[in-house]
Amino acid sequence: MKIEFKNIFIQTRLFIALGVIIFSFMLGYGFIFFYWLAVLLLFLLLSVGAYDLQQLFRNQNPFLVARKVEKVLSLSDDNKVQISVENTSSQGFLIEIIDEIPVQFQKRDLSFKLAISPSEKKELTYALCPTERGEYQFGNLILYIRQQSKLSFLSRRITYPFEKTIAVYPSIRQMKQAALLTNQTLIHQSGIKKMRRVGNQNEFDHIKAYTVGDDTRTINWKASGRRAELMVNKYEEERSQSVYCIMDVGRNMFTPFDGMSLVDYSVNSVLSISNMVLKKHDKPGLISFSNKIHTFLPANNRNRQMAMMLESLYRIKATDYEVNYEALYKLIQQQVKQRSLLILFTNFESRHSLEMNLDVLRKINKKHLLVVVSFIDKEMEKLGMSNFESMEDLFFQTAISKAITEKKKIMLTLRKYGINTILTSRKDLNINVINKYLGLKSRGTI
Repeated sequence: MKIEFKNIFIQTRLFIALGVIIFSFMLGYGFIFFYWLAVLLLFLLLSVGAYDLQQLFRNQNPFLVARKVEKVLSLSDDNKVQISVENTSSQGFLIEIIDEIPVQFQKRDLSFKLAISPSEKKELTYALCPTERGEYQFGNLILYIRQQSKLSFLSRRITYPFEKTIAVYPSIRQMKQAALLTNQTLIHQSGIKKMRRVGNQNEFDHIKAYTVGDDTRTINWKASGRRAELMVNKYEEERSQSVYCIMDVGRNMFTPFDGMSLVDYSVNSVLSISNMVLKKHDKPGLISFSNKIHTFLPANNRNRQMAMMLESLYRIKATDYEVNYEALYKLIQQQVKQRSLLILFTNFESRHSLEMNLDVLRKINKKHLLVVVSFIDKEMEKLGMSNFESMEDLFFQTAISKAITEKKKIMLTLRKYGINTILTSRKDLNINVINKYLGLKSRGTI
């Protein structure tokens, strides 16, 4: 039996026992009875301590411990971590488990306390919700064990070297959920508008009987006259169109909501919409920019496009620079030759910042179909409409109302010049962007 004294820790009850013994020795100067009582208590304390050490170190490693984590964590999702502990010894213990989770979660030690019987296996699960992409370093798993006896006052530390680096990627889970919600049986319930799967201005496909919801512009009057019922033309949906997601990663996208920046919310949404674009047989592409172009992934529908999209999104970082729309326009002129749908994720905070870049946006929209996605905080909007109880509340609500009104005026200005817009909360971002894409595609405007 090898005893490692650096891994021995003393419980509070030992100090209480030592205090009683010292006090008895002090009384022993006047009363011999307390002297011998102190000697007896000291002997018992040493005996219990020796037995405690013997039981704690009888087995070099009495536990089989494992930590199970996904190979890749999903941004802004609850990612489950599972810890299993199996007692291989013939005695029961009280144990405290400390998991050294990554520093990004700002929690030094995550601990769990439990009792475990001989030959028993226990599992516990907790969730981690990362709010930024990058590498996360898990540390060791530490067990503090002690006997279940109330007389026990020593504990032993056992360290399991489970250090592991895990990457946090854009949310693949949200991407799959968005794809699932496009099933026709779930679309209405989830808030995604039901869009027709065929276009109406592309290659002719077939003639069918009119049903409620068909576009009246596609009625074939000659066929209707021959059949004595309304007949409509159906067209094949145009495929292989380019859809670029353009991400503003400048200063205005630093705004934090629930611990995440607008850049990270956009990253999750871009992954979801890109997956949808591929499912519709179109070609997704990616551009990120601030004072310069940071990322350019040409639109393509090759097999590895989603993998390349995921890696590109993983590496995108928010910057503290003002955005340069001239650099964006120059890139689009040089690299995006075919008319494409451009979905721009940005956050104009004032009409002045919009007016500075409006001419560039209008020039982009002349050759391509531009959709500007901007953010609004629904919770702040509710606060702005609530009753105020003090002058401070009044000033706060006035500032909120002014900011919200400014955002809506910015969207109206863009629509005035024929630019499509989406003003959305973070919660509805995926749904609203997918709706817009499906709607534009259905109407044949791409």
